[in-house]
Amino acid sequence: MADTHHRLSVLAQDPSAIHCVCGAALSAMDRVVASPLFIGCPPSITATAVMYAARVAAGLLPAWPQALLSLVGYHCPSDLLQPYVDAAMQLLAMQQ
Repeated sequence: MADTHHRLSVLAQDPSAIHCVCGAALSAMDRVVASPLFIGCPPSITATAVMYAARVAAGLLPAWPQALLSLVGYHCPSDLLQPYVDAAMQLLAMQQ
């Protein structure tokens, strides 16, 4: 698990470190799933778009490391995900 944390830009064993990386995405999920922009969007695409948008907003580099590609199977950014990433970025901006 520590190796995965490192590849996701989390350099600590403490669960609160994971919250630092994923917190914005987790906090935005209520707003995202209630948004008409995501109606009919598969949950895997919704989660991927929100996680990618949160990592970009947090300035994490790489924004979409190989570990996430391996875990979810989606390339970010991509034409398929871009409309959802844009929507997630808007919702994250409203959260701040």
